[in-house]
Amino acid sequence: MDKTIKKRNINTVRIILILISIALAVYMIVSGRVHEFIYSLGSKGLIGIYISGIFYEYAVTAAPATASLILFTKTVNPFLISLIGALGTVTGDYIIFYIIKNKISKKTEKFIDSMGVKWIKKLKNTKYSFLFPLIVGIIIASPLPDEIGISLLGITHYDSKKFILLSFVLNFLGLLIITGAASLLI
Repeated sequence: MDKTIKKRNINTVRIILILISIALAVYMIVSGRVHEFIYSLGSKGLIGIYISGIFYEYAVTAAPATASLILFTKTVNPFLISLIGALGTVTGDYIIFYIIKNKISKKTEKFIDSMGVKWIKKLKNTKYSFLFPLIVGIIIASPLPDEIGISLLGITHYDSKKFILLSFVLNFLGLLIITGAASLLI
């Protein structure tokens, strides 16, 4: 009985912390503080490119991070921006991937399966498994939030080294297109 109460208390604390973090994130986004911070990275040199790359990955910060990376094209070679920015995006992607792959509970995994994701797990274990990274790559390269594709890789326990390589290559190419076009237009 004592373990049950302790487990409930821990879960209650977790829920409260999640709600506080969501409220804080909403406040920071609505107040514009996150966007101001990301825009300010344009004057921080190579470390600013790396940090902008991290923020480039998340749906709510993608636009200001992209603007920050574009600002760098005035003074930095687009290839170098894409290279360092892609290292940042891999960092941001891997945070999500690691959490989903290693910290997701069985109950959450069952809930995700109930939403129709079972076919992806099945696809991963067939002779058509080469399609799995292709599908996820299309999701990551598309305007859809990267979190969707990363989550799919995480819940199927995709190999971490392959994930890092896939994430780097896709994000590098995407950033190269954006920064290359921006350097021509600015």
